[in-house]
Amino acid sequence: MRATPDAVPHLLEVLARAGEDARAVAPRSRRAWLRAARHGRLLLAQVNGQDAAWVVQEPCGGGVVEWGGLYVMPAFRQGAVMREITRVALSLAPCSVVVTMDARFATYLVQRHGAAEVSLARAAGVSHGMVLMRRLAPGRWRAALAHLGQAHRDGAPVRYLVRRRPAGEVPAL
Repeated sequence: MRATPDAVPHLLEVLARAGEDARAVAPRSRRAWLRAARHGRLLLAQVNGQDAAWVVQEPCGGGVVEWGGLYVMPAFRQGAVMREITRVALSLAPCSVVVTMDARFATYLVQRHGAAEVSLARAAGVSHGMVLMRRLAPGRWRAALAHLGQAHRDGAPVRYLVRRRPAGEVPAL
């Protein structure tokens, strides 16, 4: 399930086929995708040989990662793919920070995985400031503003969640 650098061209093709919806989730350069794959922070899920979902995690230091994107292909959104890739991705880092505008996903993380909904200030503190720094980076601020604008139009507040891996939980990969 962990992607290797040689899987990145394939992922870029998947993103192109998935359309603007998938690319908007986590706008990144080819170099950034390669770096994520090289460091084991890019997960790809396949079902019966079909691309089903991906998660990219960004390091924040001190064993903390921020989810830079989770995308489940439309054909797999009603199945177990989202639950399984979420479970695996959460198990990999001692602490995960997730920023989402999807109320159902936030509730799922809280109820099923013990995540805590926190303030932006707390998420920034846990992530050593990286939650804010990434959104202020020149290549990312437009995407961050677009997401916030869409959330405002939809009436969906941005939710910040922190999930610490419980003692004794073994990384899934």
